[in-house]
Amino acid sequence: MMLRMELRACRRDLGPKKLLNNGFSSILDAASYFRLFIEHIECLNKNKKSLKEDLQSTKDCFKAMEEKAAKEKKIAIGLKKQLLEKLNEFSKKNKALLNLQRFKATTTDYISIKSRCGGIEWIAHIEIDIR
Repeated sequence: MMLRMELRACRRDLGPKKLLNNGFSSILDAASYFRLFIEHIECLNKNKKSLKEDLQSTKDCFKAMEEKAAKEKKIAIGLKKQLLEKLNEFSKKNKALLNLQRFKATTTDYISIKSRCGGIEWIAHIEIDIR
């Protein structure tokens, strides 16, 4: 007959098959093994609950990360839209500035030609290229 201390000491090493298939020499041994088997099942149940909690926690973290990524994507799309609007605005202003510079250049050429010719009236018929 095994002593209780020995049963407790080897409890971690006993698997469910060893507990069930061990030849019992007395009712006391069978009861002790049965109690150890119940403790083993309870330990497995605790581990199962712990694993379920960990799995749920992991799922919750994954869901939170997906929501955060969706928010960041939405913000990035909004910022991209704003940047494109600003780019279009600057492009229009740049185009207007280039047109103004061309106009000033052609106007300056016209005034220069007119002053060299002594203010002759036929100069007024020269077309100014405004683009």
